[in-house]
Amino acid sequence: MRAIIPLTIDTDTLIASDVPTTDFIVWTAGTYNVNDERQYELVAYRALSTTTDRPDIGAAATPATWLRLGYINRWKMFNDGSDSKTSQLTKIEVDLQFTTLVNSVALFGLVGRDVTITVNDYSEGQVYQKTQDIIDIGVVDWYDYFFSDYNFRENLLFDDLPAYIGADIKIEIDAETGSPTACGRVICGALKDIGITEYNSSVRSVNYGKRSRDGFGNLILESQRIVRLVDFNVRIPTGVVSTVARTLDNLADIPTAFIGNATIDATVIFGVYRDFRINFSNPALSDASIEVEGF
Repeated sequence: MRAIIPLTIDTDTLIASDVPTTDFIVWTAGTYNVNDERQYELVAYRALSTTTDRPDIGAAATPATWLRLGYINRWKMFNDGSDSKTSQLTKIEVDLQFTTLVNSVALFGLVGRDVTITVNDYSEGQVYQKTQDIIDIGVVDWYDYFFSDYNFRENLLFDDLPAYIGADIKIEIDAETGSPTACGRVICGALKDIGITEYNSSVRSVNYGKRSRDGFGNLILESQRIVRLVDFNVRIPTGVVSTVARTLDNLADIPTAFIGNATIDATVIFGVYRDFRINFSNPALSDASIEVEGF
C-alpha cells in the first residue's frame, strides 16, 4: 500500500490550461439581484438577495447574501472531490510545474479515451511520456468483445515519473472526436510506502440515495452520491510501525490518494481514512487494517 499526499495546485502551479474560464462573469463592485451569478477569484457564486457584498464575504455572512456554487470549470479538477468534474467537448490539456519533488500523478473521475502524461525538463528536454487507456473493454469471452458496451476506468495512476524538480508536467485527456472529456481530481506528489496490501482487503460502496414509498406503495428513488469505502489489510515491517503510525496520524484530515494495488482500479481511492489499527503480530511483520472513505 502506498499514498500520494496531494500538492497544492494554484495559479502559480498551473502554468497553462485549454479549459476556458468564461463560464461565469467576473464579479465587480456594484448591486446584484437574486439569482445573479458571478465569479470571484476561482469560485462561482449566486446572489440570494439584492446585495452589494463581495461574494466571498456575502457567502460567510448571517444571513448569507451569496451562495457558493463551487469552483469554476477549469479549477474543479484540482479541488474538492472526484464528483466535481472539469469537463469539455474536446481534449483537456494542462501544464503543471512544481518546486518540489513529483514522481506520481493519480487521476480520478475520468471520462474519455486515454490519458497521456509528458514530463519536460528545462535542460534535458522530454524525459518521460506515457499513455494509458481510460476505456476498459472488460471482456471475458468473444461475445462480450464484439457486443458488450465499453466501460470506463475511473481512476488512473502514473507512478513512475522521473524525479525532476521543476520540470513541466503536461496532462492530456483525450477522447474520440465529438465525445466529451472530464476529470474529477488530479493528484500530484511523491509516493509514500505504507506496507504490502494483502488479498483479503475489501471494497464496498455506500449509497446516499433515498428510497421511500408514496401513499399507494409506489417506490420513489432519489439518486444521490455513492461513496466508495476500501478496507485495506496491510502487512508492515514491525521495525517501522511507529513511522507508519505517525504518517497516518499526519494524514488524519488530509484527503490523500491511497493505492492498494496499482493494477486493481477499485483499490486506488482518493479520500481520508476513517480508522486504522496495527497489531504487533511478530518481530518481523505486523498486521494493519486501514479503512479509507472516498472524498
